[in-house]
Amino acid sequence: MGTHYEPSGEYRIENVFSFLAVASTVLSTACAKPSWGLFAQDYEDDFMSMGGRRREGGTIVDRLRDDKRFSKFVEVLERERGLRDDLGNRDKEMTVFAPTNEAFKHMEEGMHMCSGTKGKMDMKQIIMYHVAPDADIMSDMMHAGALIPTGLRLKSLGDRHQRMRVFKFHNEMWLNMHARIVDMDMEAENGRIHAIDRVVCPPMEVTEMMYILPTKFSTFLSGLERTGMMEKIESEKGMTIFAPSNHAWQNLGFDNLRYLFSCMGQKEEGGRRRYDERDGDRMRMRCKGMQDLKKIMEYHIGMDIAWSTDMMEKKDMRMETMMGEELEIKAMRMRRGGRDEDRDDDCDDHDSDDCRHRRRRDDRRRHDNDRHRHDDDRRRHDDDRRRHDDDRRRHNDDKKMHDVRKYNFIMNKGEARVSFTDMLGSNGAIQMIDNVMLPPGMRLPHDRMM
Repeated sequence: MGTHYEPSGEYRIENVFSFLAVASTVLSTACAKPSWGLFAQDYEDDFMSMGGRRREGGTIVDRLRDDKRFSKFVEVLERERGLRDDLGNRDKEMTVFAPTNEAFKHMEEGMHMCSGTKGKMDMKQIIMYHVAPDADIMSDMMHAGALIPTGLRLKSLGDRHQRMRVFKFHNEMWLNMHARIVDMDMEAENGRIHAIDRVVCPPMEVTEMMYILPTKFSTFLSGLERTGMMEKIESEKGMTIFAPSNHAWQNLGFDNLRYLFSCMGQKEEGGRRRYDERDGDRMRMRCKGMQDLKKIMEYHIGMDIAWSTDMMEKKDMRMETMMGEELEIKAMRMRRGGRDEDRDDDCDDHDSDDCRHRRRRDDRRRHDNDRHRHDDDRRRHDDDRRRHDDDRRRHNDDKKMHDVRKYNFIMNKGEARVSFTDMLGSNGAIQMIDNVMLPPGMRLPHDRMM
């Protein structure tokens, strides 16, 4: 098997963001330029069935109509009467990321419409992607890496709602690294509005999304092409690709990469060499290296969706792969200072001085936390006027507890780590990992680079 990596607290998922800044120039289309806190299934019910708290100032539709910056967005809503009526219904709460007139101007002038490998998207789908079935998506909740469930439900995602991902860039908040939030937290009776400066295009197929970042995923994409798996992946629904980065592949070493990606010099069972210039495509898959590469590729493709919110909810997650073997994903919450809170340290079975000291420290921390919780309860009881705000603050704190920045996601007991979470696709999710995992029983012919 491959080299195992022990979880390290100093590693932070958001550090990988720097490479995405480069991709921003690629994504600056008419639609573009440059975790959700609650668990994923909280949003899978029909998003038009929300109800509850009242606010002042008119409904979302009223607020949009009263603000000239959104006149084009209102025109679009008028053509989608069902959605307009829902946004005007005081009993259906939601958050809207409203493109300004300038955002639609960029889309109309320009350069590209929202489209993918299968053609342009329906405008209703695009608008649904700007609506979230949660009225409490406030600006202070939108940390880097947060996932926002939207109203766009797709069969290609197993009938789940598509997500938006929050990025922080130069102290500004972006959605999918396409749209900048230019005005925040405009409250309405049935939710809130955030103004954005671009129309956000829903993600394309997972392979197309990886092509946006060739410096990170070109080797994985080459593996799909060499093994003839590209079309199958593009048509697959509701999957997760745990894609090793280019650097992870490089760590296999030159000799192993040549063995996996080329049949040159390899022999078939009968002893003949397995490469023919005239018929390379037909001959390639018959050499052992290519067959091993296909198994490796299939081993990195999970047959279900695993967004970071799913992994944080389940903590210990098992997923069947396209190869038929299982992957194990463990979400470890990091303590202050970066150490994994759930990390196994064998203190349950040892009575060393270090373990006794650690248990006393943890007991003191729990005591302090209990005391702080008691003080908070007394403060809420004494101040009735702020009870509503306190309830909302507790709700938001629950979301922050599941902040993706505070978790490590470990694969197969340390064989690999998720180094960047939640690249989105129309038919699944992409989790970038820092090591190539080998299927059970497989060995490469050469030692890996260290």
